[in-house]
Amino acid sequence: MNIHGKLRFSVSYNREQSQFAVTVLDATDLPVRDFSQSTNPFVKVKLLSGLLSKQPNLQCVLQEWETKTVKNSRNPVFGSQFSCPLTEKELKTITVKLEVRDFDRFSRHSVLGELRTHLNNLNLLSHPVEISEELQKLNKDLVGEILLSLKYLPTAQRIEVGLLKIKTASLTSNQDKALYARVTIVCNQCRLKQQKTSLKSKWGITVFNEVLTFSLLDSNIRECVIAVSVYETIINQKNSKRLIGQAILGKRKAGEDEHWCLMMQSLRQPIAKWHSLLI
Repeated sequence: MNIHGKLRFSVSYNREQSQFAVTVLDATDLPVRDFSQSTNPFVKVKLLSGLLSKQPNLQCVLQEWETKTVKNSRNPVFGSQFSCPLTEKELKTITVKLEVRDFDRFSRHSVLGELRTHLNNLNLLSHPVEISEELQKLNKDLVGEILLSLKYLPTAQRIEVGLLKIKTASLTSNQDKALYARVTIVCNQCRLKQQKTSLKSKWGITVFNEVLTFSLLDSNIRECVIAVSVYETIINQKNSKRLIGQAILGKRKAGEDEHWCLMMQSLRQPIAKWHSLLI
């Protein structure tokens, strides 16, 4: 799907209340799906901050919101406003990322494009700012790292995925928050098997030390992709889970990644390596 179309939104800051607001206004000339010639757009808004990061590219998702979905419209009007408390110091570290997505109730929502604006470049302290720009291709952000181990047992036709540690940045308290990971085996774009870890209380470095075992045909193991999705949830609060990052490894069109090659060269031995968590 080609990236085209425009998105219009505004940002403002109330100094007296230390309150930041973003309003998603509308979009125009969005692309349509080839098979249906329609689109059901919504916008996911993220506030990214690198304030606590010792790594220059590491981001923390401070807030995340979604607009309503507008059915069958290439020129949707949203009119959705979201707000949160921010100090003037925090304001200068924030990047607003807006992802325009196409809602699909039967499959994964496709991305139509994104916009970003760095609040440090705007004079929000004096007046609200309205922005209208062409959508750009989605770029994923580094939000953490995950330590994984892989072991291939060819005779038993098994692969063992060890989820050892997850490292994330956070600007808010981790109290009452927990993490878990879902490991999915994909072959030829078909999901073959899936397992998830137990729930662990969230820390700067969350230790799991869990091994998930998958029995697969040898032909599938050699051609598969492993997707590790990390979710955050609030303990004792229903429907609070949110995806905070994903790592993908295995055999892809661009070739096998280094970890996968090391696993295949070191049969029956667990091989551990850090991977980037992207969102």
